[in-house]
Amino acid sequence: MFTLLGFAPIAALVSESQLYAAILVGGAYQISHRISLTIWFVQCYKIKALQHNLFSPFASHFALYSINHLLINAIPKPAFPVATIAV
Repeated sequence: MFTLLGFAPIAALVSESQLYAAILVGGAYQISHRISLTIWFVQCYKIKALQHNLFSPFASHFALYSINHLLINAIPKPAFPVATIAV
């Protein structure tokens, strides 16, 4: 927003409050469009809700899969045996 007001041609045409209103209306349109599109896709493709037994609470999930677990498993393992040199 401040970048837009920094341009002389734009700053001459709109005030800060008009720009706030335009950004608010654009954001509201974007959110309503995404929600309506999501509802339409769910109804069109007959997407069912997930079963409750597939969910786990956040606390127990993060206790099992901590950030260290995720980082260690993110490192790719070599596809071939790696020889180590004994010193």
